[in-house]
Amino acid sequence: MSIDQAAGGTGDPVASPQGWTFWADNATPPYAPIGQVACTAFTCTWALSGFGAAEAVIPVAQGAMGRLDLLKFYSYRLWAYYGPTLVWGGLATGLSDDGGPAVTVALAELPGYLNVKQYATTQTYTQVEQTTIAGDLAGRLDNIGVPRLLTPGSGFKRNRTYTYLQGQSRGDLLEQLTQVTGGPEFRSEYSLDTNGRPVCALHIAYPRVGSSTSGLALVVPGGAVTFTSTWTSEQMRTRTFSVGDLPPNSPGTATKPSVLVVQTQAGVPEIDHVDDWPGVTDTSTLTERANTFAAVYAQPAFTGTAAGQLRDRRRRGGKPGRPAGADRLRDAGAADRGDRGRRRGHGGMERGDHHAAAGQAVADPCPAEQ
Repeated sequence: MSIDQAAGGTGDPVASPQGWTFWADNATPPYAPIGQVACTAFTCTWALSGFGAAEAVIPVAQGAMGRLDLLKFYSYRLWAYYGPTLVWGGLATGLSDDGGPAVTVALAELPGYLNVKQYATTQTYTQVEQTTIAGDLAGRLDNIGVPRLLTPGSGFKRNRTYTYLQGQSRGDLLEQLTQVTGGPEFRSEYSLDTNGRPVCALHIAYPRVGSSTSGLALVVPGGAVTFTSTWTSEQMRTRTFSVGDLPPNSPGTATKPSVLVVQTQAGVPEIDHVDDWPGVTDTSTLTERANTFAAVYAQPAFTGTAAGQLRDRRRRGGKPGRPAGADRLRDAGAADRGDRGRRRGHGGMERGDHHAAAGQAVADPCPAEQ
């Protein structure tokens, strides 16, 4: 860690030339600096068309934040640098304390704030470009200083109707939009502003990753050291039932709208699967989603994961540490083949491992500056 970090200095972030540096500021305007934060262990994940997470072990006797400060969930942003490169930023969502000299803080990557924001309005889109719709769904990121960057490509227009409190959250609705055939994708992107302050932006783009003209790819700092491929038949089907919801003030005798799509496969017996879509009341949207899922899950679902370890090389022979570069994880149509699960009953889609690709970086315990 840097000398400023060890001393718990305040002010603008000071990134160490090698290894990890952590800095915090307030999560609401004017985003006042809190200062350098000591950290003895840090693990984070990124996700394509999903939301990353992290865990940080923070000594409470040093750095700019003590126990009570760290308990102020959602009120501060913790930023992680590897060398001079900003690689991750998140909001604290939990804390584990065993009474020792350090606490373990759980964090959600900044765009994951959408998972605690409800769609508390109504809106109908008629032939509107889809990244514009996605940008509107993510609009509440302005609350925590996360701008949206839209790359529509050639443009793809959609019809959408969103109702009051539809879905589990705005994050849920955004993920659902990425899961339709030819839908947009999104990921977090990190940079420094003109004053050297950290910035996390949500980049929403089309065409999809895997296309030669894709405007998006998942970037993971450091070299990937392990890859894992997983296939599952949990969502595989030959008959897809999409079940919607009743409009407000519907009579008690009304039945929920539903759509059935049948795609037989030679040599495969009938396999039924029901997808529930709370808040969706129009048959056209149900039909679109049924056709999408029938096509996506005609085959086993695939999930690809790459993990990379970033080390301070001074711990192995005294040589300066540096990032090993950035991997761009690509998988043709990958987000269409994620692993999604259905809740029992009519509770909507689980937010399981349905990312197109996920990257993980693990920091070594931060050595003291020599």
